[in-house]
Amino acid sequence: MLHTLLLAVTLLIPQAPVTVPDTPAGRGLQEFVTSFNAGGAERRTWVTTRTTVPAEAAENILQQDAEILEEYGTFTIVRLPSATPTAITAIMRHAKSGAHAHLLLEASADAPHKVTNLRLRPATPEEISGK
Repeated sequence: MLHTLLLAVTLLIPQAPVTVPDTPAGRGLQEFVTSFNAGGAERRTWVTTRTTVPAEAAENILQQDAEILEEYGTFTIVRLPSATPTAITAIMRHAKSGAHAHLLLEASADAPHKVTNLRLRPATPEEISGK
C-alpha cells in the first residue's frame, strides 16, 4: 500500500523540462517529439523530409505511430541518458498511459542533418529510474 502511494505521488510531481542539446541529434529528437505529438500531416512531412526512411517503409511507420499516439498518448522527454552530436538516447513518457519508451536517434553529421536511425522500444525499469 505504501509503495503504491509513493508511486502515485511520484507520478504527480511535475518534472523539470529536459534541456535537449542544440546538435544534429538533439534537433532531430525535438523534431521527432513535436511531429509525433502533432500526428497527421505534420508527422508525415517529418518522416518523409527529415529522415532517411525509405518511402516503402514510411507508410508502415506512420500507421504504427498513429496507433501508438492513439493508445498511449503524446510523448514528454523525461531523461537523456546519453548524447553526442550525432546520437542521442531519450527516455520518454506517454501522457495517456504513463508508459515509458526508450528512443535511440542518430542523425547525419552533414547538412541537412537528416535522421538516419530510430529505435523505439519500451523502457526498462532501470532506464526509467536512471539507476
